[in-house]
Amino acid sequence: MATSSEAFKSFRSSGTLVFANSSTDWSKLPTAAQQVLAQEDMGNTIPQVVVTTADGGAGIQGFGYKTLSEDTRKAVRELKKTLKTTDVLGAGGDSSEEEAVGEASE
Repeated sequence: MATSSEAFKSFRSSGTLVFANSSTDWSKLPTAAQQVLAQEDMGNTIPQVVVTTADGGAGIQGFGYKTLSEDTRKAVRELKKTLKTTDVLGAGGDSSEEEAVGEASE
């Protein structure tokens, strides 16, 4: 329980958490999330964390229970490193360009 609590607190500040029951909600998950969850290294024990683009169109990274239980902080560091170089908006959006435009117009 401590692992899942720590993971949720860490990832909550990075985006939106969606809780899904794989038995009843699988078909409602974006295809990208399904693909990440289907990876062998994700395992089948909860919690599992899946990170997708904002539009759900592409999977960015996933963390299975084993990774989270071994070192949640390391998983968070890996995710932050990945997000620095990833189009998190999806559909070709670039958050750094939009931020720069917003700052220039102020």
